[in-house]
Amino acid sequence: MATDSPSLAARVFGIDTRSLAALRIAVASLALIDLANRLTGFDALYTDAGVAPLALGRTLGRTFSLYGLDGSEAFALALAAAQAIACAMLLVGYRTRAASVASFALVASLELRNPFVNNGGDAFLRMLLFWCMFLPLGATASIDALRARRRGAPAGPFLACSPATAAVMLQLGILYFVAGVTKTGPEWVDGSALRIALDQRYWTREFAFVLASHPDGLVVGTYATRWLEIALPFLLFVPALASDRAGQRARIATVLGLWIFQAGLASTFVLNLFPWASTCGTLAFLPPRFWAWIRARTGPDAYDTPPLLARPPGALRAAGDAAVLVALAANLALAGATAVHASAPRWLDRAGGFLGFEQSWTMYAPSPIEFDLDVEVLGHFESGEIERLLGPVSSTRFRAPATRAPGAAGSPERAGWERVVALHDGHRLKVYLETGLRMGKRVEALRQGYLAWVCREWNRAAREGERIDAVAFVGLSRRTGVDGAEPPKTLQLSERSCAADPTDLSVGIAD
Repeated sequence: MATDSPSLAARVFGIDTRSLAALRIAVASLALIDLANRLTGFDALYTDAGVAPLALGRTLGRTFSLYGLDGSEAFALALAAAQAIACAMLLVGYRTRAASVASFALVASLELRNPFVNNGGDAFLRMLLFWCMFLPLGATASIDALRARRRGAPAGPFLACSPATAAVMLQLGILYFVAGVTKTGPEWVDGSALRIALDQRYWTREFAFVLASHPDGLVVGTYATRWLEIALPFLLFVPALASDRAGQRARIATVLGLWIFQAGLASTFVLNLFPWASTCGTLAFLPPRFWAWIRARTGPDAYDTPPLLARPPGALRAAGDAAVLVALAANLALAGATAVHASAPRWLDRAGGFLGFEQSWTMYAPSPIEFDLDVEVLGHFESGEIERLLGPVSSTRFRAPATRAPGAAGSPERAGWERVVALHDGHRLKVYLETGLRMGKRVEALRQGYLAWVCREWNRAAREGERIDAVAFVGLSRRTGVDGAEPPKTLQLSERSCAADPTDLSVGIAD
């Protein structure tokens, strides 16, 4: 759609194709970087040799996943290679529509293979890829656009407006609005929420200590965080109702503010993809005025590439728009249920999981928990000794004892175990272990999968006399706001024999 005087719908939900190109490049790049990071522990996270064998999915009744068709490492790596190719094609805009469909299908399948290592950033990246399937991402700054130009297509850019552009823009508004309105706990009213969150060292960075030394600023930050999240959709959409110029200026200012906000979050909390995925989502809101400013400084032809003329037939396009509207309605229903602390209908919840738009944006809501948590794993040696195998690296939070390691120093076996230690302290397994601190039969299966993996990895690296015959999963907790005077509490949540059937993850589950 191209017009000199945008309609109301185009002012509110239109996206410049240069912004769509920026969105495509950013989302594809983030998906590739994320895949590369996951590959460092691929066998541990996504194969039968790791913490989540296919038996875990069967025990928990998880949703179908392409990665769940086979538990071998070779099969998982083959799919990962296909995923990398699809995301690379999306990055450069080659066969963009097919690449976006393949990228979404494979990224969603990877996340569903082991959903217990994902967080909100993964969900938001997946949702962006979902809506990208219906957007003209290859219209500008792509190989597809260059091919179209050789066929004599007219130069762009143009303004795209459709149910899909509305959906991808509303997705960002849904994220922040739900995150804000669900923060209903007293801590968000009295201004103490940010102080409590910063004292949860499991997920904070060093900069959190700097912020914690300014208590008055934390009170202001608590109120500002909540009201910014609630106000964001209005800042992005309402000014565009008044005039095109007001809407474009408001969006540029709001996007810049969000970039600063996300930079602050990324420097304070260990959020993995979330700040980056959220920043990707803001690119859809960059209006033509922004690109005009860029163009004035880079030359008249730097960003003008033609629109892709090849469009789906009318019937297919109508079917696609209908599918987007149905998905958007389901998405809004799921978000609405979360916003009012209600449960979505079971059929809708299952449909969301199957289609890949299952999501939850209740961050530190309704209140941040007032406990700092961690996990340690104890090993029972064949000699009868019990020692810690894995646990918090820092001794300042839980005064943890030194951790024993198997194998000779400098040996390949010791190096293999050091990799296990690094994975245990890495973001993905920290998410998994945080879930493992909860109660219930389903969570017990997660703990059993983790303990079975620890047994295998330790005994593979152990020398004669170092082997273990059982392991225990121990939760550690301390109240936030306590400066070390109160000893941490420990609770043994699960244990497992190393001789147990590795496919039986119900071991230790009470009837």
